[in-house]
Parts: sequence; C-alpha cells; structure tokens
Amino acid sequence: MHLINQLWTHYYNDTIDQAKQRNWSLSEVNQQDNNGQTLLMIASIDNNKKWVEYLLEIGADENIVDYQGYKAITLAAKLGLDKVMIHFLKTGAGG
Repeated sequence: MHLINQLWTHYYNDTIDQAKQRNWSLSEVNQQDNNGQTLLMIASIDNNKKWVEYLLEIGADENIVDYQGYKAITLAAKLGLDKVMIHFLKTGAGG
C-alpha cells in the first residue's frame, strides 16, 4: 500500500470523521498513486459508499482516469459493486 497523503491515511484507518475536520486541497483529493488511481477510485473498488460520498462532496474529480483508462464509475461497474454504482447513478457523478 502506497500512501499518497494524509487523506489516504484516514481512509485506510477508517477515520472519516477525522478527515472531515480538515479542509483538503483539490490536489490532495485528486492525487494519483503509482497506478494512476485516485482515492475515489480506491473507495469505489472497495465499495465504500460513505467515502465515495465524502470524496465527491469535497471535490473529487470523477472524470480522472487511471493508467489503464478507467474512471471510478467504470471500475465499480466492472467489478459489479452495487452500493457505489447506485450512488454514482443517483447523483449523476461519474460522467
């Protein structure tokens, strides 16, 4: 696991309430790992709806693609992850 910044640390430690206590820059929210994936993509792959909601709320860019050309919504669809897919579809996120 390659932690990009402190926001990722909060994700992996499941401390969303602590994460919400800080204002994150868009560059932190949208930072990509060694595979080109953002934290929104990781949360989508994990089918973690509460983090997907939070990340979109603070400005995560759902149109960023990883190095294989996948967006967060595409990864969720490819893996059949219902909670995240339903959220993306209801909110219109995922472009």
